Amino acid sequence: MPVKTATLGGRLCKVDAHRLHGEAWSPEMGPDPMTPYLWYDDTLGGRASLETLIHEAMHIQRPRALEQTIEQDARELARLLWRIGYKRTEETL
Repeated sequence: MPVKTATLGGRLCKVDAHRLHGEAWSPEMGPDPMTPYLWYDDTLGGRASLETLIHEAMHIQRPRALEQTIEQDARELARLLWRIGYKRTEETL
């Protein structure tokens, strides 16, 4: 799948699928001033996929937030979106 882009935290961010649970990087996390990057595992299914994507996006939006805060907020937001019907379908891949 080609690298996609999204605006997160007011900045253009690269989004790419890889076989890992999830990873995010932004300039605030290290000395290299490169474009923020979000990786996610496109083989995850269901709410776990949604929660991982939200979790990693939050790391870019709020790079100084505590991991515990990110985990709780992502879990709650994923649960809300899942309950109101936001789910990935074959048409959205």
